[in-house]
Amino acid sequence: MVQYTLDHTDGHGKAHEDRRGKHSPGIKKSPEVHQFVHDHTASFPALDSHYARARTNKKYLEATLNVSKIYSLYVEFCKQKQIEPVLESYYRHVFDSEFNLAFHKPKKDYCTFCHQFDNSTIEEKEKLQAEYEAHQRCKEQARNAKEKYKAEARDSNTIVATFDLESVLLSPKLTESSVYYKR
Repeated sequence: MVQYTLDHTDGHGKAHEDRRGKHSPGIKKSPEVHQFVHDHTASFPALDSHYARARTNKKYLEATLNVSKIYSLYVEFCKQKQIEPVLESYYRHVFDSEFNLAFHKPKKDYCTFCHQFDNSTIEEKEKLQAEYEAHQRCKEQARNAKEKYKAEARDSNTIVATFDLESVLLSPKLTESSVYYKR
């Protein structure tokens, strides 16, 4: 016991620092591996819910995807890059803890102009900004008129009906309203 203590001093009679709790766990992933998983997940295009933006910051991936499919694409990508893939449980943990994503189609869809504006470059957005603001005002006026008519219907014998023709689309991947009318 005395010899052990003498062997573990700094030479001046002071014991070495306690090393308990100073080692990384053996299963901990390196920052590079974690970043690779994060970047792969972030590479999938995600859309905002168009009309529910004020209520949520959740983004939506294509409805045909799920975490298992994304993970299998990740494994394929790792094989191409000759990198050892992480386990699906780790991939799922990164997906769930670092992203606010869902796989179903948002309840509200994009209009063509908003979709074009959101996917424009910064320079294109600057050119479209005035038109986009006018579009937003028009949208707000339509929303206010709808609310006004709904209030009138509650207070009188007026009947108000609204229709969402987008909900009858047969192709779930299409999110632009003009596609419906062009078919």
